[in-house]
Amino acid sequence: MIVDFFRALLKEQYTKLRFDGFLSELVEINNGIGQGESASMLLYLIYNHSLISIPEGPQENAGAHVDGTFFMAVVVTFEEM
Repeated sequence: MIVDFFRALLKEQYTKLRFDGFLSELVEINNGIGQGESASMLLYLIYNHSLISIPEGPQENAGAHVDGTFFMAVVVTFEEM
């Protein structure tokens, strides 16, 4: 049911490109979520959950925000890294 909801939400989405005084005609968005879509944060977390959950050690961490993901490992020496 939730998949059907988001499938319907992502159908027939359009945007316009504007730069240097140029404004394009409508361009169909057929590969993702439009900027400003309120569900984008939730969908981003669902999509990247597996990637963010990779670290397993006590000195490892990972996180994500909007369009960036990071991994962190803490070690004593460069060689250990």
